[in-house]
Amino acid sequence: MPTHRTQPSNRLNASVSYKFDVNQNEGRLKMAKKPSGETTGKAAAAAAARVLADPAATKAEKKAAASALTQSHSANETTGVKAAAAASKVLRDPKASKDAKTAAASALTQKVKAKAKAKKK
Repeated sequence: MPTHRTQPSNRLNASVSYKFDVNQNEGRLKMAKKPSGETTGKAAAAAAARVLADPAATKAEKKAAASALTQSHSANETTGVKAAAAASKVLRDPKASKDAKTAAASALTQKVKAKAKAKKK
């Protein structure tokens, strides 16, 4: 029988609880519910700032970094369609820097899924 455990996470003075299903037979943890109100962490925000300051960064890298940096202090901001496409392009680019990929991954983490966005209307 699966049990639930919560693990608190403090991110910018906000408390978020993650629920995990523990399968007793296999001993694996599975994420049960994604927390709402995601924000960009300090490390990802610093990486995004470095990408924006880099003159060699591509347009897609800068767009993804700007999206991630915008969301560093606001849980209400989400990644738009164009920024998500740019972030995806950065993650697929083998020449992209580690900082660019970190910022792009953070931006994609905060993308609103189509179903959730449709329910808000």
